[in-house]
Amino acid sequence: MVTDSAQGTGPTLEGAGDSPETDWPSVLGGELFGRHPEPAWDALVRIAAGLMDAPIAGVTWCERDVLWVKAAVGIDIDRALLARVVCSRTIATNRTTVVEDLGDSFPDYGDSARSYAGVPIRWPGTQRPVGTVFVMDPQVRTY
Repeated sequence: MVTDSAQGTGPTLEGAGDSPETDWPSVLGGELFGRHPEPAWDALVRIAAGLMDAPIAGVTWCERDVLWVKAAVGIDIDRALLARVVCSRTIATNRTTVVEDLGDSFPDYGDSARSYAGVPIRWPGTQRPVGTVFVMDPQVRTY
């Protein structure tokens, strides 16, 4: 069951840097998220996994058509094409997204993840989604 039915190829931040004050990819890659491990993000991921009793959790951020993994437990990946991951639904709708059974919607996951719950990370002052905090489970489940 998908509680949010956003369809399409997924969002990007294309054009998000149109404002002279904000170069989104530079800000995301530098000041806000960076690409180096940080204890605060690692702690947030562990808390999310524990609260939701989920073996997989992560914090991601979007740069154009790539989803970067800032921190994670239960998976070993640093980036993915945004259009191929379920986090794209959370970013596209800018809302909490729950998918109880990924089924055929996201075949790349195979048996490693069957359910997903994610919330958007929004850019301060604009509410524009720039990433996600998510949990996943290899079992079909309700969150």
